[in-house]
Amino acid sequence: MQGGAVAFLNRDTSKAVEEYCHAVQLAEAHSLGDECLAGSIERLVHARRTAQPESDVSGLQQRATELRTRLTLETDRRLAETVAAKGSQHPDVAECLSRCAFQSLVIGDAEKAIALHKQALSIRRNAFGELHFEVANTLTIIAGVYSLRLRNEEAAAALCEQAVAILEKLYEALDASDSSSKNIAMSLKGNLENLATDAFRRGDFNRAEQIYRRIMEILVQTCEPGQCQLPCNAPIFVKVLIHQRKFDEAESILEMARKRGLLEKGYLAPKYQEALAELYQATGQAPAAQ
Repeated sequence: MQGGAVAFLNRDTSKAVEEYCHAVQLAEAHSLGDECLAGSIERLVHARRTAQPESDVSGLQQRATELRTRLTLETDRRLAETVAAKGSQHPDVAECLSRCAFQSLVIGDAEKAIALHKQALSIRRNAFGELHFEVANTLTIIAGVYSLRLRNEEAAAALCEQAVAILEKLYEALDASDSSSKNIAMSLKGNLENLATDAFRRGDFNRAEQIYRRIMEILVQTCEPGQCQLPCNAPIFVKVLIHQRKFDEAESILEMARKRGLLEKGYLAPKYQEALAELYQATGQAPAAQ
């Protein structure tokens, strides 16, 4: 399945179709469950529609719909059983609500997904208190739905801010041997990247730069020697530095990316090249920018 995702990100749609066909076959042959099979079929449908817009995927789509209907009924049944057995405010109920929210999201009902996630959030706050990773993680998930499905960036940013406030405190209190340290650091970095992107979109370059510098601190603290110490959306960081007229730093980030081959390959290569062109333009190298 990862092979299909990598191929799709690299715009090799034919390879993605091949990989997702293989994933469907594996899910069927090894009885990996309805969730795995439905997801594989849905990714295959998306890849085929992208690679071959005229292809008939109605049979595959119908099969995925049937699987999702069965999964929705199953998650609803488990929710009812868990409430009956443990009460409406038990953390296990929150987990069931999150699963129901996921199924609602997959079938296109983002509003219902948010409502279910918010119910789960309320239960987790009552059960664990505000300063808990599960609370921050739920806030992050809801923010993602607002951003990616409803295109409500303002609501998404507000939720990311709440998640970051929690995660920063958890990160500060971390013990290096804590098994949850990696999850906390990754979630903190991811939320910060979303906030940095939002600040850049709004033209608040000072705020965006401040957030990116915090991300770089976390990367230095958490990355193993030899690991890439670049934000996921580093091309935007480069553009922020260009706007701030910090050209040497922008060039340094691009050089780090170049050494890892990120300017020539991968789904972010066009973004890196665009940022490099902006740097050339800003430093009076118009021919190179062109």
